[in-house]
Amino acid sequence: METIYIILLIFLTGIIATFFIGKLSGALRSLLFLATLIIPAWLFFAGVSTDAAVHFQVAGISLSWGMNPFAYIFALIVLGLSILAGIYSIKAMEGKQNLNFFFANFLLTTMAMMGILFSRDLVSFFIFWEIMTWSSYFMVVFNGKDVQKIGIKYILFSAIGAYAMLMAIVYIYSLTGSVMIEDFVSGFHSFTPEMQWLIPILLLIGFSVKSALMPLHVWAPGAYSNSPMSYTGVFSGALSKMGIYGMVIVLVSIVQQIPNGFWIKEVIAWMGGLTSVLGTLWAIKQDDAKKLLAYSSIAQLGYIIVGVAIGTPLAMLSGLFLAVMHGIFKSTLFMAVGAIERQTGTSNLTEVTGLIRKMPWTFLATLMSIIALAGIPPLGGFIGKWMLYESLMGSNHYLLVI
Repeated sequence: METIYIILLIFLTGIIATFFIGKLSGALRSLLFLATLIIPAWLFFAGVSTDAAVHFQVAGISLSWGMNPFAYIFALIVLGLSILAGIYSIKAMEGKQNLNFFFANFLLTTMAMMGILFSRDLVSFFIFWEIMTWSSYFMVVFNGKDVQKIGIKYILFSAIGAYAMLMAIVYIYSLTGSVMIEDFVSGFHSFTPEMQWLIPILLLIGFSVKSALMPLHVWAPGAYSNSPMSYTGVFSGALSKMGIYGMVIVLVSIVQQIPNGFWIKEVIAWMGGLTSVLGTLWAIKQDDAKKLLAYSSIAQLGYIIVGVAIGTPLAMLSGLFLAVMHGIFKSTLFMAVGAIERQTGTSNLTEVTGLIRKMPWTFLATLMSIIALAGIPPLGGFIGKWMLYESLMGSNHYLLVI
């Protein structure tokens, strides 16, 4: 469908134009930046269906872009959060340096995430994945020299994930002669038993890095807490979901074809459970709101991974529902903390007082988001976690419930 080409072309044009026009007018840059987010979103919802597909060749290799129901859900998260965070960024980033680079790179990250969701072949998927990684790296180090070590840690872990994914792609091409995801899925049953285990594990390593699954989470606390708060909402709320999306594809389409492959799901589920518990324990020890949210985000991603890994219809539904809830409310919290820090000059929880009087709307947004993410009735977080607990009980995962 030509709409997919148009969406990516608008993003690419907007990235270039935002960078150069910003040197002439900040107001025009802001207008162009928002237009580059809103117009593709409108085109996507108006013209891209869950069965859309376009096919083409590059250097004799067949490639394809399209959409599937799972990708559509994650596209809602990416586009929705990017627009909200984009609107927030215009005011939040006032007075900062290198804004042309910031806004262009923001658009590049969003384009890369949409490219991942559009990809129906492994080459396109990997290229957009690497664009997303490098554009987010530049956001991690955007605030100056003090965050260079954090940026290096992020890029090193991302490289581990990328090499694992690339090895899997090379193996897949050598076995199938194709890079199409559909051919990989349909031909997977003919792979040797060793490859049926090795390839999914390599892919899951790559996806686990971006979704901050322990023990591959080490980069996340520093990256989330030191990126510009106007961007961290997208970083935590949407970019981390690209790892979740990859897990969904592998666990739903591939692992279930492996004899005794349920052990892979069990290991991922337990790693997700461990991530949620330890992330929460680390979060409650933090005095700085940004670090608290960073660890809390890791914990929330653990819940999502548990649901996706268990894989029953109710568990999968709970995982996807929690992914949407996490995207909405965690990004709200990061932006709220950014607003509080600008107003008070600190993100230290012991120094922020009287928020309900000074910033009542920010206080209300913060309170509602905390209630939702904590799973307190009647907000969506409670519904999602209740479905998750029901699915765990129904699939006899009693220890995971505890």
